[in-house]
Amino acid sequence: MEDEDDTTNKGCKPFWKYHWKGVFNLCTGILLAPLLFLENRAFAVLYVFLVMYFWWAFESTTPAAPSLLPMIVFPVFGVLHSEETCMSYTMNAQFVFMFSCFVATTLESSNASAYIAYKWVSSFSHEPRRLHITICLMSYLLSLCVQDAIVCALMIPLSRGIVQVLENISIGHLYNETIEVKEDQPATPTRLTIGFLLGVAFSTHIGGLATLSGSDTGYKLKMLYDDIIPGAKSGPITYVTYLAIAGPLSFILFLITLVYLQVIYLGLFRRNSPTNLMYDNEASKDAIKVALDELPSMDLHQAMAITFWVFCYVLTFFLEPMFMPGIAESISRVVVKHSAVAMLICLFLFYLPNAVDFLPYFICRKPKSYKTILSLLRWNNAQTTMPWNYFLVHGSSMAMAAGMKRTQWQACVNVFSNLNAQLQVALWVLTVGSISVIGKNYLVADFFIPWSMFLNSSALPHPGQLMYAIALACRMTFFLPVSSVSNCFACGWMNIRAKDVMMASAVPILAGLILSIIFTVAFVPLLHHDFGNIMDSAT
Repeated sequence: MEDEDDTTNKGCKPFWKYHWKGVFNLCTGILLAPLLFLENRAFAVLYVFLVMYFWWAFESTTPAAPSLLPMIVFPVFGVLHSEETCMSYTMNAQFVFMFSCFVATTLESSNASAYIAYKWVSSFSHEPRRLHITICLMSYLLSLCVQDAIVCALMIPLSRGIVQVLENISIGHLYNETIEVKEDQPATPTRLTIGFLLGVAFSTHIGGLATLSGSDTGYKLKMLYDDIIPGAKSGPITYVTYLAIAGPLSFILFLITLVYLQVIYLGLFRRNSPTNLMYDNEASKDAIKVALDELPSMDLHQAMAITFWVFCYVLTFFLEPMFMPGIAESISRVVVKHSAVAMLICLFLFYLPNAVDFLPYFICRKPKSYKTILSLLRWNNAQTTMPWNYFLVHGSSMAMAAGMKRTQWQACVNVFSNLNAQLQVALWVLTVGSISVIGKNYLVADFFIPWSMFLNSSALPHPGQLMYAIALACRMTFFLPVSSVSNCFACGWMNIRAKDVMMASAVPILAGLILSIIFTVAFVPLLHHDFGNIMDSAT
């Protein structure tokens, strides 16, 4: 009997070891299922929200699997019909993400990112923490004026290239060699790699918060204000006033995030950390000199890849810069968004050759070789490098926001109307921030900002506080890979797990929410004296 009991006990342990994820997924879906049968359709959206959150947070399935839930639940339980649900996966931001990944693939397949990485290390430093500061600062500055995905197209491959350079000179490793790689899974990145890539992702996301043109949330705030408030184009929300409030907040949060990432991933304040133990200043100097001597000069393929990224950045910047008329207004009477620019660049990448060996034909001379010249970006490279699982993950955030808007999730804040004004702002920030963990941030702002303009304006000392609180809070909760396009970019390119994103973002998010409340309460009334009068004229 004792032998049978031992066998039974040993049999249970392997079951839970290998099958706990399946049991967890099944139990989560069943225990939350009563939400689907409540009369208010908002609870069906809440069911999808919670199931997706738990499955992603506990990594109990592949990243793409939870992102398919809105396609099933929303039509079946009457939230959105199938066409609306599927179309929400293919919005402008989704194509900007995909085309930016194609640009990044071009930079990496041409070895342009590796070339820049060697030049970067030789120009700034070969010390990991200094390199981390420079790469994060550059990401932050570049994201002040354009969409996050455009910046990630350069900085994510570059940050991976820098870690590869560090590995080549015996400082750190790109992948964790102590973890066995399974056949159906990519290699696991080291903590050094995670620190660099999440540093770029978070810095890019935080930088976009600082200006109206740096994110779709800023665009949405200005657009809604101009549409709803009569004469608002000469009103108080301008590029400068928004920058005066969001700029300092963004930079303070950037510094907090930078220090926190360096502490947990790069051994700041810890002499015996693996990064510090592997670093040898003199040996690294000699190694980088040898590597630079052996580095070939930039070829045409690399030069064109870099040029087209610069071209993409400049076009995106001038498309609709907010502080002056953009080229979108002059070239078309209909709305031209960033996906058009990204598609134009990708069209050139797929079409143009990566060499000029054909030129002798035009001067009646024999070419160096008779062969077909490949394009700057081949479709085979694009489709194999593109993180299609995170393409679905990113799309699901837009589908979730569409479901929230249809079922009026913004009505949940009505209970705050009789509370103290400062407490209202704090609760709005926490509520909107929590929803934006999975809902696409600018789409969440799209249905919360109009609601805030008229709901509680009489209860607050300054009506514009809620508008700013929503715009800031929507960008603060980058807690999961789905929470921002830059997180999707980093996780998709280096197999960064959700638990690493949650650990790396916990302190910055907490600091960001607190800063949002402080800046909204303290500085919005200070900079917008006539806000109340304009709001009164609109009601």
